[in-house]
Amino acid sequence: MDIKKYLPSIITAAAGIFIIIIIPSQIDLSRVRSGNITGVNSRVIPYILSISIVVLSILEILVKTLKNKKNDFLKTNQIKPDYNAFVRVVVTGVLILLWILLMPVLGFVVSMFILMVSIMIMMGNRRWIMMVSTSLITSIALRYVFTNFIGRSLPLGLFF
Repeated sequence: MDIKKYLPSIITAAAGIFIIIIIPSQIDLSRVRSGNITGVNSRVIPYILSISIVVLSILEILVKTLKNKKNDFLKTNQIKPDYNAFVRVVVTGVLILLWILLMPVLGFVVSMFILMVSIMIMMGNRRWIMMVSTSLITSIALRYVFTNFIGRSLPLGLFF
């Protein structure tokens, strides 16, 4: 175990524990008016923040440990990373960007339909009836919900 990887997290956790210990000596409650029924006083926020620092530091140590175990497993089994998943994420981001740009021109229903069909094709779905029906029902249902229940109008575009 390489301690250098964990040293910043350990120091941060130790600083959080130190802050938890010194909070009572730094924040004097004797000058605060009593009669507070809720139990919330001027020490609550510092306690919440310092406990959060400790918890997040411990989580970072755990994540690094699990990542090291995964890397060791990959090195021993010589498994190559899946680049198709990365390409799918990038293509999905590009499709969403195109959806945002084309929505004012094509309208919400048409652009959402095209986006959903494109993503389904990219993810490997080849059943056209399911792709078309799901995309159409979802697009129309979202438009109905936004216009009738939420009270927000969506772009109409050229077709509607």
